[in-house]
Amino acid sequence: VESLALLKSSRLVRGLHDDRVEAWHDRIRETVVKGIDDERTRSLHARLAEALKDSADIDVVAWHLGAAGLLERAAETMIEAARRSVAQLAFERAAVLFERALQLLPIDDRRRKQLRIELADVWASAGRGAISAQSYELALTEAGEASVAELEMRRRAAEQLLRSGHIDQGLAAVNQVLSAMGMALAKTPRRALMALALRRVHIWLRGRSFEETPETHIAPAMLQRIDACWSVSMGLSMVDTIRGASFQARQLLLALDAGEPNRVTRALAAEAAFVATAGINAEKKAGRLVSEARELAERLSDGGLIGLVDFCAGLTRFLVGRWREAATYTAQAERRFAEVGSRLSWEAANSRLFTVWSLFYLGDIAGLSVRIPALTREAEERGDRYAVTSLRCGLANVALLAAGDPAGAREAVASAMAGWSTRSFHFQHYWAALSETMIDLYTCEYGKSLDRMERCMRALSDSQLLRIQNVRVEARSVMARVLLALGRFDEARAQAALLAREGVGWADALALLVEGLAGDEESLRKSIEAFDRHEMALFSASARLRLGQRQANAVGEANVRAATAWMIAQGVKDPGHLANTLAPNPAPRSLG
Repeated sequence: VESLALLKSSRLVRGLHDDRVEAWHDRIRETVVKGIDDERTRSLHARLAEALKDSADIDVVAWHLGAAGLLERAAETMIEAARRSVAQLAFERAAVLFERALQLLPIDDRRRKQLRIELADVWASAGRGAISAQSYELALTEAGEASVAELEMRRRAAEQLLRSGHIDQGLAAVNQVLSAMGMALAKTPRRALMALALRRVHIWLRGRSFEETPETHIAPAMLQRIDACWSVSMGLSMVDTIRGASFQARQLLLALDAGEPNRVTRALAAEAAFVATAGINAEKKAGRLVSEARELAERLSDGGLIGLVDFCAGLTRFLVGRWREAATYTAQAERRFAEVGSRLSWEAANSRLFTVWSLFYLGDIAGLSVRIPALTREAEERGDRYAVTSLRCGLANVALLAAGDPAGAREAVASAMAGWSTRSFHFQHYWAALSETMIDLYTCEYGKSLDRMERCMRALSDSQLLRIQNVRVEARSVMARVLLALGRFDEARAQAALLAREGVGWADALALLVEGLAGDEESLRKSIEAFDRHEMALFSASARLRLGQRQANAVGEANVRAATAWMIAQGVKDPGHLANTLAPNPAPRSLG
């Protein structure tokens, strides 16, 4: 104590708030360290490690052990700390500790393989799909025993590549896995559709009953086939939906035959989302599937499965235009995934995306303007190409238009698509076309719009994505807006007629808007009422602005003021131009 007091009074050391001391200046520390020989240095590091062994800062202990030359103990301490961090859901910290442990272990240490797998699993939990896949691949090159088979490691790697948007690499990897299991992806969307139809008939004939069987009583090869189908169906669900749906139906059949309850729950929830793509006519069937999945998930008391059911329930609501319910379910899914340490999983990321898209239709531009930049930064930090592309293209892109930045909106689309696969037509290519066209409508530059949308519609048809009701409604609505902007009213009305045939409320509202903008003032008035019923506030405000401009009286002026004031309150910089993306003015150079 006296020595310490002397050192403090001499300003050689200073006390910290937790009874520790440190050198007053780095030069003092460096001078002292230089005066200690190597053997004494190692001895001091060993004594410090022993003194700190019960502290929470276990990686500091491991560092001192390493500096003492006790590499084996240092590595074991790092591994212990990493596994403790996993249990605490601190995945990024766990990954760093596993990496340090691997640096300390000799290259021929047979524990390295298992540590590589644990590291890959941790990176997956942290939402870093590409790094996770790389870690699984490195695990395959290590000698030693592993907790999972080689084929399972390859499946996990392929899944992470697909989920993180590295589609070409992911497909190449998944094809190897499927080939080893005697399965294959359909070569074309049309063939995938045929396979899907046959499997759906099989499910109908078989029914969804199953005999509950513990995982340990099921052949590992059967479980691997189910999990491979899950990897493909989820990895392609928001990219190449029809091929994803085909493997999802296959997964459900296999899961029901095996009877393992967790996989059955997972398959039922996912099937609900895929079935719901058919739209309003499949609403009841999708609802029954969600109910069955929820009953199982709650009986199993599995928070992750309950989160998945909430997410899929949100999708079924979104796909029939029930935006408020969709946002409620997907936000609930986000919370559940966070509770079980899956905040950055693919399922959680998609829950956030569907919340964002629901906010667009609800007209919550202020909410979008806050959430999208934050989510984009987070996705960029994780290297999640899928999430970044989804947040820069499609409906989310309207946040930049609301901020009055069409050039930034165009750059966001271009940068997102620069890294995306071009080998076939995916959802992301559709979202890019939709974004570009909405930007054209905002800036009143229509030279490329019609050709772009015509090509997009053909590609949507060839890829079978037009079988998704939500896509049909959205794409035809955008096409109708372009035709209105170009003054081609008859063709726009033809698109409105197709919208009206969908038999779903939000499509009816969009059809009325097109008729109204084409000259029928009563239809325009009815479209406002319909948008209000379906809580589509931004569409409602845009239609009200156009109605007010056409009324040319005190009532019209009031409508213009009300619509403009609402948009400004949402943070819209230029209400007239933003309204033009949803309700194009046939005289676009005079937006008002």
